[in-house]
Amino acid sequence: MGAIVPQRCEVGHPVPSLVGCPLMRSKSTPRGMGQMVELLGLLAVVKFLSGPRPDLGRAVVPSASLPVIAEADVVVIGGGTAGVAAAVSAARNGAKTILIERNGFLGGTMTAGGVHIFMFTVGFPGFYREVMDELLRRGGRLPGSRAFDPEVMKDVLYDLVTSAGARVLLLSTATGVVMEGRRILGVVVETPAGAGVVKGRIFVDCTGDGDVAAAAGAPFLLGRWQDGLPQPMTLMYVLKRAGRGRVEGVLSFPMPGGRVLINATRVRGEATDVRQLTEAEIEGRRQVVAQVRRLKRRFPVRLLSTAPHIGVRETRQILGLYILTEEDVALGRRFRDKIARCSYPIDEHNPTGLPGTRLERVKPYDIPYRCLIPRGVDNLLVAGRCISATHIAMSSLRIMPTCMALGQAAGTAAAICVKKGCLPNNLDISELQRLLVEQGCDLGIDPHNVLLYLKSARAFSDSNYPPDEAHPDTGPHLAIDCDERTRWLSGRGPEPHWLIVDLGRPVAFDRIILRFEERYGGVYIVSDYKLQVERNGRWETIASVKGNRRPVVVHKFSPPVRARRVRLYVTKANPRDHIVRLREIEICAPAD
Repeated sequence: MGAIVPQRCEVGHPVPSLVGCPLMRSKSTPRGMGQMVELLGLLAVVKFLSGPRPDLGRAVVPSASLPVIAEADVVVIGGGTAGVAAAVSAARNGAKTILIERNGFLGGTMTAGGVHIFMFTVGFPGFYREVMDELLRRGGRLPGSRAFDPEVMKDVLYDLVTSAGARVLLLSTATGVVMEGRRILGVVVETPAGAGVVKGRIFVDCTGDGDVAAAAGAPFLLGRWQDGLPQPMTLMYVLKRAGRGRVEGVLSFPMPGGRVLINATRVRGEATDVRQLTEAEIEGRRQVVAQVRRLKRRFPVRLLSTAPHIGVRETRQILGLYILTEEDVALGRRFRDKIARCSYPIDEHNPTGLPGTRLERVKPYDIPYRCLIPRGVDNLLVAGRCISATHIAMSSLRIMPTCMALGQAAGTAAAICVKKGCLPNNLDISELQRLLVEQGCDLGIDPHNVLLYLKSARAFSDSNYPPDEAHPDTGPHLAIDCDERTRWLSGRGPEPHWLIVDLGRPVAFDRIILRFEERYGGVYIVSDYKLQVERNGRWETIASVKGNRRPVVVHKFSPPVRARRVRLYVTKANPRDHIVRLREIEICAPAD
């Protein structure tokens, strides 16, 4: 890889070293232990870079000129969870886009990896919501379920990409790059017709493994600092159960049609080493056979299918302008250049391959745009699990909804770069954030929300859900506390239900953002409502909605509205229990 110059990111977050630069030391590190921490980290990196791969000699391959098989403004490599979102977003924002995928279908982890269910996190809207709605419309998932049919998913993703205007190259694997200084001119791809080059202006690496970034010379790390071990791989499989009931003793997810998705195999290995990856595929299937044999003794099940490929949790972490850390995740850190959010727990599967998972809840946290910009390569963005993050931070952000959000941000950023003629590290972050919000992305509490500083604000409601062990507090004040983890629950009685926010004094605002309950497939999202302000003792409607299916709704007002009291008046909550579940109402002052 050649010499790598140690570099640092923000104060307090040194870039872990490849050669000699000290690793980040926490305040709790005992005096005298810093050198050992540095040494262990360096050994882990050197072990990865040198690797266990035997040297079998060298073969001289004649150089040859390769044909340019395609050219575009934005080239997205990897048609998985992040890549599809990136390609759709780049194309919709006006960039000529090509999506390169090694399989004969799109979806990555969602299809080839056999993970047929989405995990829950905040920040669900955007491209993820569009996919979920289309799956429901086509019968690819049931209402209220995050599980989906992978065959329907393949069709949904292909249609979304092509309808956006992006071109798809399937059965094409990126194997290298053509460079000019710090810029990528093209990506070398192997196709059934042979090797060729796809040229572009901005490239987005969504390979999961950071293959393009690594080939372009971007620095990277792999695994935990102690020994360089990544999280184990898993071969997902699906069982068919006769009758009703759960399959216990393994991590399982019920699917439509009496099927059960099993996440139980654990295979240690480094997935960028073809020998270890091959052994992992074989070992994964051996584990499936053994597990199914044991499960058959307890449950009426049979094996339906295994995933086409073993699922990889972790390989390279490309070092970017900022490294997201465990501390950032655990503390729910906020960033000015946020482009995505996550609240999935720290979920570190034992890297040794033995049983045991570290699972810790976290506060909702931001993912900064700088994590998508690799060091040393000017016209490249990365998205998905290979972004700039530590081993532990990545164990939280690696889930599919977050990867979709990262892909949508990277694709939108790439299109802006093409339009403005700028490089990713010179992009106007406010413009990117504005476009993401307009595309339905959830970037968290708006900084112009007057409830952040109006301490005199109060909330009142027609009714509240009776507190119980699961819901110790359900009052209306929870809808204005600027904390998305809490929520107001109305009573069970029939509609209408209402919530009044008294700001304490007249305030001018040009936006109201409503954040409804988004879990359980969106079945509890409020359907019909009105937004009203009080004028001369009477309620005046300023917005009216029927048939809402969005968990986050932004209402804009031009010219701005000035009022002291605002009312959310719900005429139809949801058909299941008629309860309004409102996480937050934000009343936002004009930006200037």
